[in-house]
Amino acid sequence: MGCHHHSSNHNGLHNAIQYSCNVYFYQAFRQYIYHNETGNTYKDSEKGLMRWREAIGRFGFGRRLGLDLPNEKGGFVPDTAYFNKVYGKGSWKFSNWYSMAIGEGELGVVPLQMANLAAIIANRGWYITPHLIKGIGKNGKIDPKYTTPNYVGVDSSKFAVVIDAMEDVVRAGTAGLARIPDIIVCGKTGTSQNKKGKDHSAFIAFAPKHNPKIAIACYVENAGFGGVVAAPIASLIMEKYLRPDSTLSKQRLALEKYMREQSFWPARTMDKEELKKEGEKKDEKSKNSKDGKAVAPDADSLKKEKTDSIRRKPVVSEPLVRQSRVEKGK
Repeated sequence: MGCHHHSSNHNGLHNAIQYSCNVYFYQAFRQYIYHNETGNTYKDSEKGLMRWREAIGRFGFGRRLGLDLPNEKGGFVPDTAYFNKVYGKGSWKFSNWYSMAIGEGELGVVPLQMANLAAIIANRGWYITPHLIKGIGKNGKIDPKYTTPNYVGVDSSKFAVVIDAMEDVVRAGTAGLARIPDIIVCGKTGTSQNKKGKDHSAFIAFAPKHNPKIAIACYVENAGFGGVVAAPIASLIMEKYLRPDSTLSKQRLALEKYMREQSFWPARTMDKEELKKEGEKKDEKSKNSKDGKAVAPDADSLKKEKTDSIRRKPVVSEPLVRQSRVEKGK
């Protein structure tokens, strides 16, 4: 099938992951939801949604993972009750929420869940509950739940195509900047739409491909494509973890320097009051001009301008996940 912005066709999961093909994931998601069980698209959508929700719940989405820190967020995976509230019972189907096929729309995840997803793929079907505490007391024991594997219910053989594709994402796909010399990195790029600036950049990965040691998720707001910003940042972190006593190559040091010097602060937007003040400043400058020659402003004007700049509020970036009017109580 034709891809949304890549020249080649992607008729398999491998190529779709390698080139991040939205069209393929939409079609695959649609086929997973619709099984023509009842002959009614509305009822089939309900059944498919709950089947999918249960499956990804085993991967840790839509709930807290159990991190040993307070205030962990669980993200959000909608169910039939949610869509009944939004659209009315029996009045919605797959076409109302198909954007979840590419991780957008009503679906809400947190970076920890995405890093855990990378670990699940690296382990070929299981994960250890994320934790920060290595040991407590003299015996160093911790709660057994932090040492017990959690299986996601997918046979380990099914992960091979995903892992090989994630290798090609970095080797010759959308995340070439994530390559680490002599280490096979497996990753997947993501780009989250943002109405108030550049898109948010996302990347998940694990390394090495064989006998993996680290899984990671990197999100950078207002930074653009996942392969351009989040991917190189994640790869530098992974390399320093895997080679703690080694010095980065000259090329990698240059990449690190470049990434450190970037600023992803969104462009400022002024409210009505600030725009009014800016207009008054321009009028004042025009009045102070004589015969086409600018006149320096007095000390009081400079002091006022400095005070105004201090009071300016920073821009709050668009949330990563869209909330419905129902959730906001409107």
